[in-house]
Amino acid sequence: MPLVLNSVKLLVGGEGGVGKTSILYRYINNDFTANMHMTIGVQLHTRTIERDDGTKASLVFWDLSGQERFKFMLPNYCGGASGAFILFDMYETDTLGKVEDWFKLFKSHLPKGSPIILVGTKKDLITPEQAEQVNAAALQWCLYFGCDNYLPTSSKTGENVGAVVEMMVRAIVSRAMST
Repeated sequence: MPLVLNSVKLLVGGEGGVGKTSILYRYINNDFTANMHMTIGVQLHTRTIERDDGTKASLVFWDLSGQERFKFMLPNYCGGASGAFILFDMYETDTLGKVEDWFKLFKSHLPKGSPIILVGTKKDLITPEQAEQVNAAALQWCLYFGCDNYLPTSSKTGENVGAVVEMMVRAIVSRAMST
């Protein structure tokens, strides 16, 4: 009998402007738009999926505002989440240095063992050589903070957008099967 996951809450965090809403728009609509508006507080996005193994899941993405003035509200949105994505901009590499606060937030408010995946965005804006350097730095952050995985993406081209969500669903299914 296939596993059915109802209303899987997934947090999507990262500094303002890193592309959180863009990546979700690409995943939900399989489209790209360069004119996204700043998220105020939280914005919800949903998609129901069925995996090859028959697993069905209703994914609810909580797109959290990365603006400093809204950060005081973020802990209120974390309850009941099954996992989290932390995004940074591969072109604006200083955003990688700001992922620590997101790791701390999610580690302190998610159930122990919940998957956290680091996601590099805007890969289409950098050269392969730059990508190699950024990927190496991101993997170091993953090791340091103990996140579950890392994947570079591009909302513009769609590269790895579905793969990073599948990576999360796989981790959640694996966790559900082991409990």
